[in-house]
Amino acid sequence: MPSIRDIMNVSRTYSAVAPTVDGDVLVVLAKTTQPLTGRRIARLAQRGSVAAVAKALNRLVSQGLVLRQDAPPAALYTLNRQHVAAPTVETMATIRTELLDRLRHAFSSWSTPPVHASMFGSAARQDGDIDSDIDIFLVAPPA
Repeated sequence: MPSIRDIMNVSRTYSAVAPTVDGDVLVVLAKTTQPLTGRRIARLAQRGSVAAVAKALNRLVSQGLVLRQDAPPAALYTLNRQHVAAPTVETMATIRTELLDRLRHAFSSWSTPPVHASMFGSAARQDGDIDSDIDIFLVAPPA
């Protein structure tokens, strides 16, 4: 059975299903209901140029998954939460939370669960990649 490290990019946990800039854009939009400019989305995504994000936004608007509102001199974008794919996008944005929940569940199911668990390193900072491991510090109860 593969370990979590073998199957997950620890900084972009959704990249297994959405590896392009489109995925980064969608996750940014899924985390807010506030309309954002393309430049703001590019800053929050921390990946891809402003031009690449603009191309992704145009693709997503043409598919109806993202809504565009003109607000000269800019355009504002939001996730179209009425789109049939919107729940999937919202799930993509919560994959990291799911990972943490699964770790908590695994630890609590041990015959002697730890009294403390902390994640550290690249997984905690969310700056690792597919080759990064997940560093966890565990404190066992007194013997």
